[in-house]
Amino acid sequence: MCDFVLTVPFVLLPQIYDRDGLTLGEFVKGDMYIRDLKNTKGHISGLTCGEWHPKTKETILTSSDDGSLRIWDVNDFKSQKQVWKIYLSLLPL
Repeated sequence: MCDFVLTVPFVLLPQIYDRDGLTLGEFVKGDMYIRDLKNTKGHISGLTCGEWHPKTKETILTSSDDGSLRIWDVNDFKSQKQVWKIYLSLLPL
């Protein structure tokens, strides 16, 4: 049975709730004026997805329209553990 719920609204802040619907915390928003996304504390654009780690229940992954993937520890809502910036080609297929 699941103890926590991860919500990923299109806004910038993924949130964790307990099974009674109480907010346990929300992750921080990044600084949109910093160009290197690895130096921001969170996403700077709308969220697209969020998933729990299949084996480690304290870890989640989120993705965003800013082109980054972030790994978070649910025990620390103020910073991510790891960041990947995805670069997409704009060339036509």
